[in-house]
Amino acid sequence: MSIRPTDEPQLDPLARCSECLTGLPTSPLTEALKSERLYHPIERSPLFNLTSERRLAKLLLCTPKELRRALRLTDSERFRVRLHTEMRKIYDPARKELVNKPKRPRKLQIPTGIMEAIHRRLYKFLNRIEKPDYLHSGVKARSYVSSAKKHCGSATLAKADIKNFFPSVRRVDIYNFFVGRMKCASDIAGRIANLCTFEGHLPTGSSISQILAFWTFKPLFDEIFTLASACGLKMTLYVDDIVVSGKNAGRWFLFRIRRVSGNHGLRVHKLRAWTGGIGQATGVVVAGPDLRLPNLRRLIIREELRYLHVLREKAGLRALQKRERVLRRLIGRCWEAGQFDVRHRTVSLLMRLVPLLPEYGVVAKVLALKARGRGRGRMPALARDAVHGRRGPELTGRRRCRLAGA
Repeated sequence: MSIRPTDEPQLDPLARCSECLTGLPTSPLTEALKSERLYHPIERSPLFNLTSERRLAKLLLCTPKELRRALRLTDSERFRVRLHTEMRKIYDPARKELVNKPKRPRKLQIPTGIMEAIHRRLYKFLNRIEKPDYLHSGVKARSYVSSAKKHCGSATLAKADIKNFFPSVRRVDIYNFFVGRMKCASDIAGRIANLCTFEGHLPTGSSISQILAFWTFKPLFDEIFTLASACGLKMTLYVDDIVVSGKNAGRWFLFRIRRVSGNHGLRVHKLRAWTGGIGQATGVVVAGPDLRLPNLRRLIIREELRYLHVLREKAGLRALQKRERVLRRLIGRCWEAGQFDVRHRTVSLLMRLVPLLPEYGVVAKVLALKARGRGRGRMPALARDAVHGRRGPELTGRRRCRLAGA
């Protein structure tokens, strides 16, 4: 049997693995086809013009009887409430080191049982609707880094946060979205609103919270985007962070955002404006045409590296487990910082981390876990090279770039 030659270029496996590491699409045509298949206009959504309870139950993969039983459950039976306290690292000038400072505790409402499955199905349908270009959260190939890149090179930058965004989304707002924009029957919209709320507002720990909050208040974000475009400004949205940049951006435009948000029943806070081409957007420093790592996160990487050196001198199983956790966390921070600071993505930094642990099997395991799903089959070999200390001539330039993720 003869094999017919093809005109399509054959990608090198190493190049394909490098593209997987950096998150770049293997082919623009493939990425376009994926986008066309995944996203569709709101009129083509299965939830659009929904008028039958039986049809709603079929979309949620349950029977009408199970749907009515889920609606009769109380909030305490549908959600699990827990208190979450996040630790924040800050630099203490007196001690000259990073210290942990707890943030204000937050209540998380996490759906359980059948409610979790229902929220995942609703998220699947809402996430497939085409989203505007200014949204950078919950969209494939977009992130907080892409949101910050949109503002590179701007002379002035301003940002505002929506205060208590998810708890501010009330049941009536969700009901109005499904009745007005999705054209659902009033009784169906009421059932969906009851399924999506906890004590009359959107829960904080659900998979549907972010996407449903956006679609509920999309008219507000569209109005802010229209105002920004009329003033010649660029605007991006990441969850509840609104960032605008341009020649005319400043506090005066933030006050307009506050007034428009108040008309929709939301409050904004943390108003901040920067001039001189240097500012901060979605946790990233925008310095002219480049993105930089904030000083605090740079300090965290340096202090954890120093802590790893201290743990190297200790012996015992507990110290070994602690070194593995610190190394895993440190490699993750370096890869995350390498999205916009290539110095943290160089192979020299990873090679600097490898000799810190005498138990090279632990290092191989950590590197292999980090590379899971990013070019399987090739990356474990690179981890073995790092474990056995092969550097310089033995680690070729191409493989060095792959390990760096460049």
